[in-house]
Amino acid sequence: MTARRGHRWPACGTAATGARGYVFISAAQRDLLGSLDLPSERVFVKHNLIPRRLAAPPAERRPAVMYAGRLDQAKGARLLMASWDRYLAVRGDHPGEPPLRLVIAGSGPLDGEVTAWARTRESVELLGLVDRARCVKLMSGVRAVLLPSTWEETFGLTAVEAMAASTPPVAAGHGSFPELITAGTDGVLFHPGDPSALADVLADIESDPERYLKLGAHARETYERRFNPERNLRQLEDIYRFAIMNPVRS
Repeated sequence: MTARRGHRWPACGTAATGARGYVFISAAQRDLLGSLDLPSERVFVKHNLIPRRLAAPPAERRPAVMYAGRLDQAKGARLLMASWDRYLAVRGDHPGEPPLRLVIAGSGPLDGEVTAWARTRESVELLGLVDRARCVKLMSGVRAVLLPSTWEETFGLTAVEAMAASTPPVAAGHGSFPELITAGTDGVLFHPGDPSALADVLADIESDPERYLKLGAHARETYERRFNPERNLRQLEDIYRFAIMNPVRS
């Protein structure tokens, strides 16, 4: 982006551009672009700002998990479907123990494939696109939010939104997710690209809801400590202050 007074703030580039600073949305993104050989003293990591949208979590949560995002291969839509089928197959028939439900909110290139799959599975609720307010409300009412991305996300926006809603994120353990989530404390990481690994987590969510309530409470604490808007704005102010005080010398 271009700031006032001509200060240039590209997310990436080379030192030859004369930029006063380079801002990355995660350490994972910074490391991914390490070959640019930027001056380390001018490199900053500032996560995206996630507003507070929920004052308090609901008193009760549904026996459900949620996927909110684009329905495509990179975001893990096919992995999600395969994992859900494995969860149902391994679970078998347990009278008196209702299975989890899977809530899917989003749209994308795999709309048709996901719709056809969901139509034959009573445990799946396919909502299509929903507005942000409803999405946050849905997140706050489930036991976990699933992020099965098969590509390395440079910032897991939905993961932090889940934390803000006191809901633990369950994410593939690559890209920025290990940076955002402390596994076993405020969320869960599973082996990337492995449907069986995610299916195992789903079974755990069903069998141990109290654990996920505790993870959700810690997730909200993590949001307040690391991702709250006030802290994010202070970081941005510090970066601009650095830029003002440290012009590039030719």
